[in-house]
Amino acid sequence: MTSPSVAPMAVVSGYNGWRSALALPAAEQNECLDVHRLHQLVLAGFRDPALSTAVPAERPPLVLYAADRGPAHPDAEQRRVAGPPKAVVVQSPDRPDWQPLLDSGRLSQASTFPVEYEYGLGQEVDLRVIANPSYRDTTTRRRLSLSTVAECGSWLRRRLAAEGVDVAPHHIQVGERERITGIKGGNHAITVISRTFRARGTVQSPDAFHRALAEGLGPAKAYGCGLLLTKPLTDEAW
Repeated sequence: MTSPSVAPMAVVSGYNGWRSALALPAAEQNECLDVHRLHQLVLAGFRDPALSTAVPAERPPLVLYAADRGPAHPDAEQRRVAGPPKAVVVQSPDRPDWQPLLDSGRLSQASTFPVEYEYGLGQEVDLRVIANPSYRDTTTRRRLSLSTVAECGSWLRRRLAAEGVDVAPHHIQVGERERITGIKGGNHAITVISRTFRARGTVQSPDAFHRALAEGLGPAKAYGCGLLLTKPLTDEAW
């Protein structure tokens, strides 16, 4: 007797784009402790060379990035402050040009390669994301950060469910709070409270998940939050 055939996993339109791996020299790492400076560094790879460098660059649509940082350190109030960005992963729908930054010494290395993701219904996936777990105060309209590990884990689980991925609570790891700071426009202070999450989940809506891969997860994307780094589930221990 032949065994019943197993239907192949249905795959819908996935995500296609570009990833860049950037390495920053020591001087630029120190400069990019100011997250707005890091933001501008990333944007420079997408600048129209016909524009004057004095013209502020706008963030191109669907450009996401995540920094690999040095060790965090306490500030004067004993709050964890993110360390300097040593390397950056940038994701974009269009291919960037990092050569001007290499020529000027602001980058020490840069490599760009195409990426393609196609996840099917029911497929299990490993995820890693630097995110800003927060909510909008309905009275002040200010964005407030969530404090506890439980709150942040629930936030991630809700966000991923909305993006087509079901995650059990015990399959979420929540990193420590880190403050990312900077100055915009000379006097506007930027503060983003980030956490690094790892999770394992099951794709329930491939279309929604592919959209999240392209658009990112949660707020503060301009400052290095929201890029989903994923791979099919393996037996590797966390």
